[in-house]
Amino acid sequence: MITNHAVLQPDVQPDREIIVHRRQEIETLTQYLEPLTTGTATTGLYVHGPSGAGKTCTTRCVLAELASVADVPVARLDCIATSGRREILNQVLEALGAGPAGLRQGVGTDCLSVRLRNEVDGPMVVVLDEVDHVDDLAVLQELYEIPQVTLVVIANKPWSGLERETSPRLDSRFGSLPPLEFQRYAPDELVSILEKRVAYGVRPACVDRGVLEHLVGEIDEPDARRCIAMLYRALQVAQDADAERLRCAHVDKAVLDREVVVRSVISALSREQRVALEAIVVAGSGTSTELYEAYERRVETAKSKRTFDRWRGRFEDDGLLERQGRADRPRYVAVEAVESVLGLEAVVG
Repeated sequence: MITNHAVLQPDVQPDREIIVHRRQEIETLTQYLEPLTTGTATTGLYVHGPSGAGKTCTTRCVLAELASVADVPVARLDCIATSGRREILNQVLEALGAGPAGLRQGVGTDCLSVRLRNEVDGPMVVVLDEVDHVDDLAVLQELYEIPQVTLVVIANKPWSGLERETSPRLDSRFGSLPPLEFQRYAPDELVSILEKRVAYGVRPACVDRGVLEHLVGEIDEPDARRCIAMLYRALQVAQDADAERLRCAHVDKAVLDREVVVRSVISALSREQRVALEAIVVAGSGTSTELYEAYERRVETAKSKRTFDRWRGRFEDDGLLERQGRADRPRYVAVEAVESVLGLEAVVG
């Protein structure tokens, strides 16, 4: 039944013809980045919208097209995995051809910043995806002040809604970047997104639109990423049953398997975030402070409490944690599917 597994993976970048309902956003991104094709840097762009709205997918598509017509270095940073100032500077240097970070192990971070300014001798693009996870937003100012760097900042919320400690200088710079808002997909748009994936990844005449409408309707707070992941799982269920067509019963069985969505979310975490989640699972239940202490005991060099709290908030938003107890002193516990996916269980006592 499945003919192309990659097309059915939510984290695999699709070709442009598979991306639907984002024509205007593609045109806007292309317009802002077009000066780079003639060797001119631009002011950049602030892309924002809810998870699963196609921000990263659309941006990657436009950058791929840019690379086909212009020799412009592009540093794409997933700030969930790359959140520290030194990590960010090193990854931008790598995009410029400066070699892996290990070659600069003995170089101070401030010196890396100076070296980066000296290395940038022509237009380049730096994409900061999930920018609200950056440990110290001041590194954004460093990048912004390099004349030849065009910043594409991606976040779930507008700059003014990041709920991070900023500065008037940062607010002035990044609050004035041209905004590009991605709206949440409507249910019928999600159905057509799935239809496009089916057209490129499934044998003809195996999936009816009605089944896809059923799938979208069965997922709590559906977004493109979750729907694509669930479609793939439902197709696997159908294949395992030697079915000729995907039916609602296969979708229902896949939806009941909560591990599908959980596994997709966990696979997108950085190694450090996964360790933090593992610490929460083993702790069983606790306040934010208690869970942070459990995390500190599990690692040699812990991230700050502020960073840990951002991660915990993301885990809760993504359905990996549940909040319990009093509203003024909540306790957090991992959902059962997380324990199963990670192969861990709480330590009692």
